[in-house]
Amino acid sequence: ELIKTNAITEEEAKNHPRKHVLTKAVRILKLLDISVKKMDNIYGYFLLCSDGLTNMLKDNEILDVITKNEFADVANELVLKANENGGVDNITVIYIKREE
Repeated sequence: ELIKTNAITEEEAKNHPRKHVLTKAVRILKLLDISVKKMDNIYGYFLLCSDGLTNMLKDNEILDVITKNEFADVANELVLKANENGGVDNITVIYIKREE
């Protein structure tokens, strides 16, 4: 949200003291404000992950795991790599392949 409103840059967000604060969650309120965004995905893959992963691995390290492993192994390899780097938080990774 802070990046969207130009309050901070993407670089500043990496170390922001409130970067872990949730702005939306499922089933907290009776009325849920859902945001839908259409994304062009030319590669056919989509990575959903928690900050437990992104706090332990840099973007280029995540990309390296994705490009060097078979699709079925990517999620497990990302979790293993994050744990090797300290794994101080819960790590959630979902790696999806779009079916043609």
